[in-house]
Amino acid sequence: MLQEPKDRNCGSPSPAQTGALLAEAMEAVEFGIMLVAGDGFILFANTMARELMRRGEGLQANGGWVATTSADITRRLREFIGRSATEPDGKRSGAATIILERGTGRSSLFVHVMPIERRSTTTAQSAAAVIFIIAPDFYALPSFNAFTALHGLTRCEARVFREIISGQGLIAASTQLRITEATARTHLRNIFEKTGTKRQTELLRLFFKATIPGRIGGASIAN
Repeated sequence: MLQEPKDRNCGSPSPAQTGALLAEAMEAVEFGIMLVAGDGFILFANTMARELMRRGEGLQANGGWVATTSADITRRLREFIGRSATEPDGKRSGAATIILERGTGRSSLFVHVMPIERRSTTTAQSAAAVIFIIAPDFYALPSFNAFTALHGLTRCEARVFREIISGQGLIAASTQLRITEATARTHLRNIFEKTGTKRQTELLRLFFKATIPGRIGGASIAN
């Protein structure tokens, strides 16, 4: 006796199950992820994002709204998020990159803000932007070898670059690597030339763009 064909969607996860799986995946990554509404209210933050905000070093949560330790940068950040919520999907500007300083001896936070295209008008689609937060002292830098190979960095240049990524200044990097400051500066100039950058912040932004999925391409709105 022939059996009735099964629905090809039978066994597919429900929206609730899909949401739970996505949340689990976002908890597993080694960088912060937040979903924010158009007014900057935090709808979701994974463990890494919550930890970074708890520390209050550059990034904060103020009454549930995303904030920074600078009132001016907070205002500009929320303005960008607000534009993401009101602009038509087809006319949205690219992502923005924020570099948040955390004080002497601490690596900067790299905050990438990406607009979310609204494919539905339901309340479940109320997120206006997704925010990726990279903290070099936590992040495992999985793309380091690929990045250095792509740009043809030598072993010595790669060592200097790794120290810079870790939040060290050039003098501290030369001390750590036991090379002269002049040698470290020569390596850094070579790195700038090979990567087409001119400043350390520009170099770091280029690297961290390569570690985040999606369309990271807008201008930095804070350094």
